[in-house]
Amino acid sequence: YDDAQKQWRFQPPVVWKDGMAKNGAALNPDFVTWVAGLKEVYFSEDAQKTNDAAARVSKAHRLSSIAAGPLTVRGKIDIERKTVGVMICGYKSQRRFDDEEQITTRVLFSDAARAIEHWEERKQVTGLIESVHKSNLNVNAYAPFKTRLKTVLEQATKHTGAEYGALGIIGPTRAIQPFVSHGVSEELEKTLGPPQGHGLLGQLLSDGQTIDIPDVAGRRGLNFGDPRHPKITNFLGMPIVLNGTTVGNIYLGNKKGAERFGENDRAILRMYADFASNVVGSHRYYELASTQQAITL
Repeated sequence: YDDAQKQWRFQPPVVWKDGMAKNGAALNPDFVTWVAGLKEVYFSEDAQKTNDAAARVSKAHRLSSIAAGPLTVRGKIDIERKTVGVMICGYKSQRRFDDEEQITTRVLFSDAARAIEHWEERKQVTGLIESVHKSNLNVNAYAPFKTRLKTVLEQATKHTGAEYGALGIIGPTRAIQPFVSHGVSEELEKTLGPPQGHGLLGQLLSDGQTIDIPDVAGRRGLNFGDPRHPKITNFLGMPIVLNGTTVGNIYLGNKKGAERFGENDRAILRMYADFASNVVGSHRYYELASTQQAITL
């Protein structure tokens, strides 16, 4: 299915065998639409005698039996299914679809759908990586330190679909400073203040490991301190590491349209954690250079 053109079309890879049409246009588009609307794989051992769309196709291509069904993948929301194609198996000699044959065929259909799904995910990730790279180039090297960190966080929440986000750097006294957030008002951010590095956030700093919690409510003992803090349903946090040392955290909350953050989100957040590390590294380098220049003068 071509989302851009909003129509079914045939394009490689398409396999036509044993006298089946070499041109996709020869396959009745009404039949393709009918198959796409099925809820499960359709089996017809004597297709020409049926009283449905399969009969016309089987007669046109001299087929005795047909197995056909939609190829569905996960939609934007995990519980949804999106039809991205169809698969049609036509047999010139009559075929017996016993239980074992039906199970095997359904597995093949499922494998084909997963192959499309993985291909779609790779396209999506490639596009996101390009966007991430461009956004990194747009981080103004001459902007204030906190502004640059805010840009990194805004891009991270945008490309992962997170409702909330925060990024904090460990200061000389081990306090989280500077600290930037996304999704809350400036007034609430000032009221809440930067995190103190205890609990979950302290675990991020001490362990240096990614923390992925799909169900915050079900995690006993997990809270965000102040009751005025926005309600977090799912959480993804990563340490920001510079030269092997954890120098801060970047974390996201409430994946929009999904019950949890996925593997793509983890990969994207890891890139933004690396970008934040570069921002911290360059800031400290210029601070050190400025200090040495002042001493020399």
